[in-house]
Formats: sequence, C-alpha cells, structure tokens
Amino acid sequence: MPGTKGHSGGPREGAGRRGTDNPVTTLRLRPKYRRMLAVLTAHQRNLRNDPRLSQRALLEEWIEEKWREFDASVIDAEEKINE
Repeated sequence: MPGTKGHSGGPREGAGRRGTDNPVTTLRLRPKYRRMLAVLTAHQRNLRNDPRLSQRALLEEWIEEKWREFDASVIDAEEKINE
C-alpha cells in the first residue's frame, strides 16, 4: 500500500546479510538434510560397528576427503601448466 509505513515496495535491494568467506562455526541444515545426515550417520555407525561415531566426526571426515581430492586436482593442474 503506498504511503503506509512498512508496507511499500518489499525488501530493499542489498538488504540482508552479505555472503562471507569467514570459516563456518555452525551449520544450520534444512530439515531434509538433517534427516539425510542422521540416516547416513546411523548407516556408517553400523558399517563401522562404532556406536559413538558423531555427525560432526563424519562431516569432518567427508570434508577432509574432499579437501584431498581438491588438493590433488590443484597439484595436477599446476603440473600440466608447468610441463
């Protein structure tokens, strides 16, 4: 409604939080992904016979694996450039 305080035009461009490159300390997953993580964690606990395996530990392992893959791809790319 024009002229009504707080009800004219929707959110301003640029409003809200900007993205950041700072390290994440807390992940807030949507419900769908929380359920998926819970199922995957339970599955890994059974496979490893480790009832104490936490979701955090599992996520850290997966991040470490992806980091190694990324690092290897960067090294390969650098070697190809330097050939």
